[in-house]
Amino acid sequence: TVSVKDPTESFPQIDTDESYTLDIPACGGPGQLVASTLNGALRGLETFSQLVIFDFDASTYILSGGLPVSIADELRFPHRGIMIDTARHFQPVKSIMRVVDAMSFAKLNVLHWHVSDSQSFPLQFESR
Repeated sequence: TVSVKDPTESFPQIDTDESYTLDIPACGGPGQLVASTLNGALRGLETFSQLVIFDFDASTYILSGGLPVSIADELRFPHRGIMIDTARHFQPVKSIMRVVDAMSFAKLNVLHWHVSDSQSFPLQFESR
């Protein structure tokens, strides 16, 4: 089950509480994810997805670390980000999209995109 203490939060902010606890009992019964906010629930679900692996011999999904699982996680640093510098180092759109998609795997919450500067090509948008 997934429980969120404050489901009313809208757009995440730098001080958003992303803490959660994830517990799966030794008997393999239903697990429980308790989070302070929706963003915490998303972080907990990401952690759960990283614990699950497919066992090809048994043709089933298993938890990689075994049971029981008990995780209590919270932010150590509120700003966990990555920078892409396409102003000086060209990156194809497909590469940028892979970085953005991968941010959730590492639980990063800030993307700093250095798009242009005085030494590089100017970014121009067509407007009417």
